[in-house]
Amino acid sequence: MRIRYENKINAKTDSISGASAVFSYFFLVELCTVFLYQNQLKEAKLKADYTAQTTIGRVKSQLNHYLAESNLMKHMIEAGYTVDDEEFSVLSSLMQDDQNVIKAHELAKDGIITQIYPMSGNEAALGLNMLEHPARKQEARLAKESGEYTIAGPFKLQQGGIGALLFDPIYTTDANGDQTFWGFSILVLDWESFLNEIELDTLEKAGYIYEIWKISPATGEHVSIAHSGNSRRSDAMEVLCTVPNDTWHFEIFMRRSGRFYFSFFSSSRFLEISPHLCFTQSGDLCGSCGVLNR
Repeated sequence: MRIRYENKINAKTDSISGASAVFSYFFLVELCTVFLYQNQLKEAKLKADYTAQTTIGRVKSQLNHYLAESNLMKHMIEAGYTVDDEEFSVLSSLMQDDQNVIKAHELAKDGIITQIYPMSGNEAALGLNMLEHPARKQEARLAKESGEYTIAGPFKLQQGGIGALLFDPIYTTDANGDQTFWGFSILVLDWESFLNEIELDTLEKAGYIYEIWKISPATGEHVSIAHSGNSRRSDAMEVLCTVPNDTWHFEIFMRRSGRFYFSFFSSSRFLEISPHLCFTQSGDLCGSCGVLNR
C-alpha cells in the first residue's frame, strides 16, 4: 500500500517536473523569438530608411543633372546677355536627353513664359504667368523668394500629358552689387520617363511596397509622386526626405518572404491550451489539446 502511494507521489512529481520543463522550454523559446524578431524589425527599419534616403538621393542627383544642362543659358542671362529666339532654340536643343525626360525648356522673364523649345506641341504654355497661375504660383514664388530650384507637380500639364516643372530662379546683378529677379529657367519633365530614369522599379524587384507623396502647397491635398500599386499601409515605415523648398514622405514596407515568422501569439495560444495538458507517468505529453503522444 505504501509502495503504491509512493509511486503515485513519484508519478505526480514527474508530471509536475515535466510540465515545468515544457513551460520553461516554451518560455525560453518565446524569449529568443521575441529577441530575434525585434532585431529583425530593427534591421528592416534601418534598411528601409537607407533605401528611402538612397532613392531620394538619386532623385536629387538627377534633378541637379538636368539643371546643369541649363546652367550655360542661366549664366549668360545672369551676366546681362540677352538670349534671342535663335540662340535659345540652339542651346535648348543641346539640352535634350536621350531618355526624353526633358520635355521642354522655357524662359519666363518676370515669371511670364516668353520662349519655349520645342514650340510645337507646347504653344498652350506661351504667355502664362507662373507667379499668378493658380496651380503654379506657390512653387514659383517659393523659388523666387528662396533662390533655390523648386519642383512643382506631378500634375496635368497645360500642353497635355503628366509632368513636373522645375523652376530655377535667375537673378541679375547691377554695378552696385544689388540683385534683381529676372525670371525663371523652367524645365518641363515627362514624369513617367523621369521615374524610369531613377529606377524605382528596382524597389519592387527587391520586395518593397512603397509610396512617395507630398502635400500640395496650392491645395493642401495629398499628391502621390510615385507608388507601387495599393501602397498605403498602416504598418508601413515613413521616412521624411527634404528636397529644396519641400518635404517628401516616403512610405515603405517590406513584403514578407516565404520564411515563417514567430510572434507573441504563440505564447497566448499556449496559455489557452495549457489547462488541458496532461502527462503520462513517463512524462509524455498527451490530452485534449491535440498534441500526439509519441
